[in-house]
Amino acid sequence: MVLLFGIICWVVITPICTQSRTIFLWKFIFMKRKHQKILEKVFSRPVSANIKWSDIESLFTALGAELTEREGSRVEVFLFDEVRVFHRPHPSPDTDKGAVASARDWLEEHEVVP
Repeated sequence: MVLLFGIICWVVITPICTQSRTIFLWKFIFMKRKHQKILEKVFSRPVSANIKWSDIESLFTALGAELTEREGSRVEVFLFDEVRVFHRPHPSPDTDKGAVASARDWLEEHEVVP
């Protein structure tokens, strides 16, 4: 996380290796305050049980993810050149603790932390 022009953003650095050299691509991800608050809730301890699934989808989208509907209540999330499948909760809109922990671990693995 860095402060750029007074705005909090995340820097994603992707190394691209060729035979002669390594090139680093820098991608700045600017987040609205709403998404920063959702990220803080996802990383809160103990795991929160009242995070709306639509908020988590919104956070993934803000980070540059592509969301695809799958069969049943599943949602495919393509982010960080990886695909993860999450179960959309129903009938309650609140995400269960296991899904929140899974999303937190995935984000933490790619250094997206509050």
